Amino acid sequence: MGSEFEPELLRRYGGNAPRYTSYPTAMQFHGGITLDDYAQAAARSGSVAGLPPLSLYVHIPFCADPCYYCACNRVITRQASVATNYVTRLLKEIELRSRLFDPARPVEQLHFGGGTPTYLGSAVLAEIMGVIGRYHALSEAPARDYSIEIDPRTVRADTLSSLRAAGFNRLSLGVQDFDEVVQRAINRRQSATMVADVPLGQLRSDLRTAASDAQELRKDPRACHRHASRSHCALWLRPHARAIQGSAPVRGRRPPRCQFAHQPDRSGGTLAVDRGL
Repeated sequence: MGSEFEPELLRRYGGNAPRYTSYPTAMQFHGGITLDDYAQAAARSGSVAGLPPLSLYVHIPFCADPCYYCACNRVITRQASVATNYVTRLLKEIELRSRLFDPARPVEQLHFGGGTPTYLGSAVLAEIMGVIGRYHALSEAPARDYSIEIDPRTVRADTLSSLRAAGFNRLSLGVQDFDEVVQRAINRRQSATMVADVPLGQLRSDLRTAASDAQELRKDPRACHRHASRSHCALWLRPHARAIQGSAPVRGRRPPRCQFAHQPDRSGGTLAVDRGL
């Protein structure tokens, strides 16, 4: 099978790397960083000509149940008061941080991650988006990238329309495995049908195709390129984070995606879908 990837890219990105789910990454933060450092960095970001766009990230750490593989900053609770106190402080922080940025700078990218952001409910999420829009220049352009992570086990049919009305135009959801044994082990039980039934219209058809591809790959891992190119979704595979029975991999190590494409783990993979609402 021929490779579609540049050897130079493999050499550049084929080594160890920190977790990249946030930027700057955790390695850039330490006790010596002060509020003045943050303010100076914000000033530098706006010192270029014109109005450089902003990318905003909002962390909602709450989950009703733990997924055993997750290494994100999270709070497992079913006490609504805990989330209410957090949101109150979050809205205040949005106001305080906004003073460091020109309110006319357009927000091109916005992401709500977690945790489970939809834990808060549509009304609270809309309130947070409203406060962000009060202090920043949110966009209504189709090309904007305003995304939110969802849990297919808890999203109802009316959730997506509420998220769209709040300003989100992309959703992100993940599937670690469709094998029920693995799902029980990681405390994340969700069928392929449940995942595919979350969105509406063409995206539902796309997800059904991708879910079917992922299940078939368990039987024929060599078919990865064929399915990835055929599927309408952003489909890629990676080996499990083996955090069960003491078989965890070296922390922070992630080979290039092309290696996963050519040599996927035979025990299963991750279906990552990121599509527009």
